[in-house]
Amino acid sequence: MDIWASTITWDGKFGEPTCLPFNTPEDEVTPSYNQTAQTLYFSSNGLKGTGRLDVYFANRDMAGNWAKPENMGKPFNTAYDDLFFTYHEASQTGYLASDRPGSQCSDSVEGFNCFDIYELKKMGTVGPIETKQSAPNK
Repeated sequence: MDIWASTITWDGKFGEPTCLPFNTPEDEVTPSYNQTAQTLYFSSNGLKGTGRLDVYFANRDMAGNWAKPENMGKPFNTAYDDLFFTYHEASQTGYLASDRPGSQCSDSVEGFNCFDIYELKKMGTVGPIETKQSAPNK
């Protein structure tokens, strides 16, 4: 599982796919791109992190070069799987899914992780203020 990118032309056609430079032999998953900030958020278990799948971000410069990915740290990442991060710029709020302790899932099946959605209030692009769990999955 790697993350690839492709340009989209004015007429809606896709350019040649490119493997992004921060892919590892392990898994890079759940990309979310913030066009305004030119920032890609994704999860990886192949970069040095705090748990299994951790949330990272990588910025892209005006020339299209990617910076080295940075781990989002706590409270975004735990010793468990943290993924599907997305950022809502207007409210400076992030959301992610995690199977960290305290899950509210009541119908989990043995052998499958139970992911809840977490809301992270933020200052600016990075720098969380508070974390709270969303309503339980039904």
